[in-house]
Amino acid sequence: MCGIAGFLNSNNMPADASVVKSMLEKIKHRGPDGEGVYCKHHIGMGHKRLAILDLTAAGAQPMTSEDEMVTITYNGEIYNFKELRNDLVKLGYTFKSRSDTEVILKGFQAWGTAVFEKLNGMFALGIYDARNRQFYLTRDRYGIKPLYVYISNNTIVFGSEVKAILAHPAYQFGINFEALNEYFTFQNLFRFHTLFKGVQLLAPARVLQFDPELKMKEWTYWDYNFTDTDETIDEETAKEETFRLFSQAVERQMVADVRVGSYLSGGMDSGSITSVASGLVKRLVTFTCGFDMSATTGREANFDERRDAELMASLFKTEHYEQVLNSNDLSWALPQLVWHLEDLRVGMSYPNYYISGLASKFVKVCLSGAGGDELYGGYPWRYYRVSGSVDKEAYFKSTTVFGKD
Repeated sequence: MCGIAGFLNSNNMPADASVVKSMLEKIKHRGPDGEGVYCKHHIGMGHKRLAILDLTAAGAQPMTSEDEMVTITYNGEIYNFKELRNDLVKLGYTFKSRSDTEVILKGFQAWGTAVFEKLNGMFALGIYDARNRQFYLTRDRYGIKPLYVYISNNTIVFGSEVKAILAHPAYQFGINFEALNEYFTFQNLFRFHTLFKGVQLLAPARVLQFDPELKMKEWTYWDYNFTDTDETIDEETAKEETFRLFSQAVERQMVADVRVGSYLSGGMDSGSITSVASGLVKRLVTFTCGFDMSATTGREANFDERRDAELMASLFKTEHYEQVLNSNDLSWALPQLVWHLEDLRVGMSYPNYYISGLASKFVKVCLSGAGGDELYGGYPWRYYRVSGSVDKEAYFKSTTVFGKD
């Protein structure tokens, strides 16, 4: 988890490095392993580094090409960077580091913005192309890595967290009451605005391109496509292909020059990841967050999954650690939680806050099964009312959608 921040000035006003440093100071928790600042023309970029690939200075950022024409600041990890590096070597490119950052940088030199479509991974980045003085911001296709943007007439400000934008003198703090109303209505924000007036969360796979006058072009380089389906595939083949793709994804995300661990609850999602990951390293480290249920009875007692996690840890022979939360832990952590989240979210954020703190004492990278239950319909109580709907038309016509059994 690195951190990026920066800005673009209009009217060719030179970028001030001290402003970049003040922005980085607000997100220093994202990158304890190094800091870098780049200022050229009207562009200011900064980076806080959490070293995962190529721990040497060769992987430091912002990273500039040998001809000093292209510079990148980047947060994330590209899982197919070795394959892309091989492709670039065949095109005549040479490399000074073992980092995925340099692969993106030289991929941009070779393919331009088409490189974004080639990246298999999670990322948020800014790239300045001094050859035509164009600046680009983009995110991965699923929006895993965060990137916030503030756009005014005279300044473009961006950062991995909103607090970096707040540190820029061009931003005047204000509340976005539309977003606040949306949160109070749905317990989430469904659009890409934030609670901070004027600050937007860049949409997944979205590219923003700015010229020196801050004129903007934008497009989406990828979207879901369910039209090319194979209706002939049988169930057994589908199972085998799902397992192959799942195993491939876990193995790719184990690529790191530091120790990798995994969260482990009692569910199928983190358990499936642990089953694959434990076979790829000598002794996988796993972490579980449980709850003190001493005064709890009935169905609520099932919220503590430590016993199931311990059984899986024993089965897969992991080095297992767990943390127990008490009833007052939420109130204690809430100020820190809100400061880190910035945009309010319902769900399991505060257990994640505690368990990530535990994991950070042992590893720099931790695999998570978040989303697995949703992807495979693992919450029957959410779906049973529309289980008989075979298509969109049946879904909306179903009387059970509205509870009219």
